[in-house]
Amino acid sequence: MRKILGFFTFLILMTQMSFASVIDTNHVYGLTLDDVSGLSNIISSLSGLNKKPTTRIVFDEWVAARYYQNPVNQIHNVSFIMGEILDSYYMKQYSLQQYIERTQNYLDTLGSKVDIWEIGNEINGEWCDSTHDLVAKINAAYQIIKSNNKKTAITLYYNKNCWSNPDNEMFRWVNNNISQTMKNGLDYVWVSYYEDDCNGYQPNWQSVFDSLQTIFPNSKLGIGECGTNLPDKKAPYMDHYYKLKVTTKNYIGGYFWWYFKQDCVPQSDTLWTVFNNAIANHCAQPTVQASQIYCSPFISNSISLTWTIGNGNKRVVFLKNSNSGTPEIFDGHTYIANSIYGLGTSDGTGWYCVYDGSGSGLTVTGLNPLHSYRAMVLEYNGLPGFEGYNKSTVGNNPRMLRVPMIQNKTEEINLIENNPSGNVTLGTPPKFELLQNYPNPFNPTTNISFGLPINSKVTIKVYDISGREIRTLLNDSKAAGYYTVLFDASFMSSGVYFYRIQMEGYSDIKRMLLVK
Repeated sequence: MRKILGFFTFLILMTQMSFASVIDTNHVYGLTLDDVSGLSNIISSLSGLNKKPTTRIVFDEWVAARYYQNPVNQIHNVSFIMGEILDSYYMKQYSLQQYIERTQNYLDTLGSKVDIWEIGNEINGEWCDSTHDLVAKINAAYQIIKSNNKKTAITLYYNKNCWSNPDNEMFRWVNNNISQTMKNGLDYVWVSYYEDDCNGYQPNWQSVFDSLQTIFPNSKLGIGECGTNLPDKKAPYMDHYYKLKVTTKNYIGGYFWWYFKQDCVPQSDTLWTVFNNAIANHCAQPTVQASQIYCSPFISNSISLTWTIGNGNKRVVFLKNSNSGTPEIFDGHTYIANSIYGLGTSDGTGWYCVYDGSGSGLTVTGLNPLHSYRAMVLEYNGLPGFEGYNKSTVGNNPRMLRVPMIQNKTEEINLIENNPSGNVTLGTPPKFELLQNYPNPFNPTTNISFGLPINSKVTIKVYDISGREIRTLLNDSKAAGYYTVLFDASFMSSGVYFYRIQMEGYSDIKRMLLVK
């Protein structure tokens, strides 16, 4: 809202050049231009940045959308765009109907080039329209933009202990005036803050964004505006904000340096280099991913992994009790590793961090040898708080870790050879358990694993889909432990089959698919 100081806006969110879209990326970088004159210099400054920016254009009051067609078209060639429908200082000059017409006109004219629509800027500022009228306007704009399947954003004004009317305090204003529909449906919620306006106060941004995440559970969050007019503070402020560490799950940066036009255009200006270095060093990702994960057989409850390293300074390893998928890893987040499975940081979807280091191998413990696990190694830059992870999948990374459980002094149960004698003793299971065969579907062999918490007689039989018994795989007494049966179905035709286990006080049946 810096127009109070005589400025208009270009606001740029930054994403990494490899991203196909600004929408829902892991991290966004922002900068501001105060107008769109001198377009060739603007384009040069934007295109020279080492990360592709997103330009948020503040559309001037009482200016028709067609005025921005050429700037928007040219900027869109080197940048994503967020369009601010109207600066907060001028909202009160528009009636509700005029604001609706303005929103529709800009959407119709520029909608194919604008990626995000900011429907309200610094909306709790004390210079704004009356609360009742302002809320009506942003609600109407929200409905128009959402009905056209476009992304919506609002910017709040952080003003702890810097307000005259307590009703304008950011959290109080949000809780009292933002509808539940918008709390659930906004795509982006930004927070504007100029510390020079608030006696140099340094907010606890982690707490601020943790609280906003509770209110806006589905929104991407970030700093909406920042900057200073003081020459000696510009470079330190850039470095501070663009390296801000917040670990809130949906935090994606932002920052939106408001004075980019004055400070960084043309590209030869000294502060352009400061800005470019700030975004270059934040979450830079290695370009070569680790590959070729190899695993040893399970020994008790552990397994050893090795891999071929990429070109990151360090790497993390994640493990999941699953046979598909990849971890949801966020740049700028530090993951705490623990080689005991389940004790490291989780990504929230069941993957656990088991390694963080510069090596090429580890041993993981705390595993159930009857279960299937999946491992992925991710190269990263090794910068604490500014981690940039290579999330690509390459040869044998990620990899399934389920292997036949054969070790010294044990032999595999190979029933096709009618030799149901061996066993694999890897500790005592806590309960009776029959695992899904692996692989499944299979051709022609598959492993059937089970666990015995006590000594028991065990019978395993295979049936076809009609219930006809095909073969008895095992009918013998076994000591407590883990076991694997290698079943060879080369004599059988493709189809659905069932295998049933009966033990002391326990039975179970599972389905398997033979595909030849």
